[in-house]
Amino acid sequence: MSVKKATKPTSKPTKIILFGLDEDSKPRAARFLEKEADAAAKAAVQLGLHVWRVAILSLPDAIARIPLGNVAATGMNITAKVPREVFEAVLEAATLDSPDRKATVPEVTEQDKAAVKNLKQPELSELQRQILAVAHERQIGRLPETWASIKEGSVVLVHQNRDDGWWEALVLKRQGNIITVRWRDFPRQPPTVRHVSSVALMCPKPL
Repeated sequence: MSVKKATKPTSKPTKIILFGLDEDSKPRAARFLEKEADAAAKAAVQLGLHVWRVAILSLPDAIARIPLGNVAATGMNITAKVPREVFEAVLEAATLDSPDRKATVPEVTEQDKAAVKNLKQPELSELQRQILAVAHERQIGRLPETWASIKEGSVVLVHQNRDDGWWEALVLKRQGNIITVRWRDFPRQPPTVRHVSSVALMCPKPL
């Protein structure tokens, strides 16, 4: 699971990268140098953006071309709209650069390799994308391992109805065993209320 070809280190390396989806589920990202890193990280908390504190010495080409952010801008304008493939490259690199990598990204065994040897490249790419997407969710603490650990910011599976089945939902609030959730793929729909016993966990225990 290697990241793409990297650029040469610069004299002013990127300190952090903010990335995430806006209210219309469009990908956004921005790079920030050291002098603006703290201010950008604080803004990310308010906007619900992910913060990648860059540890690698150089960035993959696609990521190095992301515009510098503007901490003086309002709302999501602190970042820029980016193509989906760039967003996925950021997610991959940030996940693999995380100090939690060993605990969240599974090792590929010989049995795993044998199981996918006949897959075509698009299928292999999608398999890796899914592994890293879930690993990222673990790294930011969104996948509770028990019903007791469900909290604000957790992602759970919520049953809509017999026809529509189960959907991902983001927990907005928990009081006792009652949680208020927002449908992750339909953020403009009104929040709904569920009992924790009626929701499913996506990843009860790490692989």
